[in-house]
Amino acid sequence: MVTYDDVWSRVVTCGQMGGVMSFAMQSDSMTDSGENPVRGFLGQRGQPGRSGPRVLITAGPTHEPIDSVRYLANRSSGKMGVALAEASSARGWTTTLLLGPSALRPATSSSLTVERFRTTSDLQQLLREHWPRHDWLIMAAAVADYRPKHPSTETKLRRTSSDLALELEPTPDLLAELAAISRPDQRRIGFALEPARDLIRRAEEKLARKHLDAIVANPIETMDSDRITAHLLFADGSRFETAGSLSKAEGAEWVIERVEEKGREEGRESNEVTK
Repeated sequence: MVTYDDVWSRVVTCGQMGGVMSFAMQSDSMTDSGENPVRGFLGQRGQPGRSGPRVLITAGPTHEPIDSVRYLANRSSGKMGVALAEASSARGWTTTLLLGPSALRPATSSSLTVERFRTTSDLQQLLREHWPRHDWLIMAAAVADYRPKHPSTETKLRRTSSDLALELEPTPDLLAELAAISRPDQRRIGFALEPARDLIRRAEEKLARKHLDAIVANPIETMDSDRITAHLLFADGSRFETAGSLSKAEGAEWVIERVEEKGREEGRESNEVTK
């Protein structure tokens, strides 16, 4: 019989950037119960004392430096991502929160680890480090689309009477990069912040373009707000909508519950196939 420890040791050994492999899907009889311990949205590991997925969550804005004191940023508060981390860790799930520049602090929990980032490059490095050891990614951070191409990080630009032109370059596509290195058992959930009139269409496009498992679509008005109205779209075509406006704590619980239920459905379907 192939044990969990046998499988996971091989996953960790092979889980290097650019070559992540999953041996966890190769056996139909990996536990005494005949169930695959690494499966679907729930990401059950099959280890004593551990249940539920290991969840990696990003939150907050990025600050892209112009010079040593100025930066390009956005109005993201990080409230939704912090609320998601609190909802996940409250279930006892091992949770890692990657938090950008924000005054928020999540509630202390033995299940929660917090690491900070400032720029898109900082977040890119943290994702490369942490993603191989997690089952879910919930990408709630508002990552800049562009950054100054030649920041003057060692000095401060002086004011003059002349115009100042900033040359911008695209930031790395973090979700696309992770798609290329994800294991088959990992699940990636993105966010789409769009004008209400185009919300669903653009969310569907992003879901497909980024090869996501699910996406939370919410209108621009929710940025820096205490409340959220959202749609949750899954890659299989199923979708859900909040019953009106929710606080972001309620919205986080709603997202976690919907995704958790999706995992249960996958588990039931998988068990039916193996019977």
